[in-house]
Amino acid sequence: MRHGMGHGIESGNYGYGWLPIAFIGLLLIIGITLLAVWLFQRSKNGQYQDNSKNAMEMLKRRYARGEIDKEEFEQMKKNLGSFDELDKNENALEILERRYSLGEISNEEFQQKRKDVLN
Repeated sequence: MRHGMGHGIESGNYGYGWLPIAFIGLLLIIGITLLAVWLFQRSKNGQYQDNSKNAMEMLKRRYARGEIDKEEFEQMKKNLGSFDELDKNENALEILERRYSLGEISNEEFQQKRKDVLN
């Protein structure tokens, strides 16, 4: 026995009551995605904000872990110190400095690329 006129699934009339909820859900997903992108970019920009200090700290850590010897440490430290007088907006130099401090490039490669970038 049915009571009254149904407006639910049983009557076949689904209506559009789900649209506002779906729209809110879509806005929520977009908002979370935009927030995640913003946070990622903010942390990425802050990570290398002061590259000279970061590179020097990485160099000290590599020396402390025994990845490089004292001679390599002193040479790298000297090379990194030469960046102090350069403009902080020199992105190519910052990248070179970071790669050198991480041991991704050799001293010779660092010196050559540094010359190339400065000229």
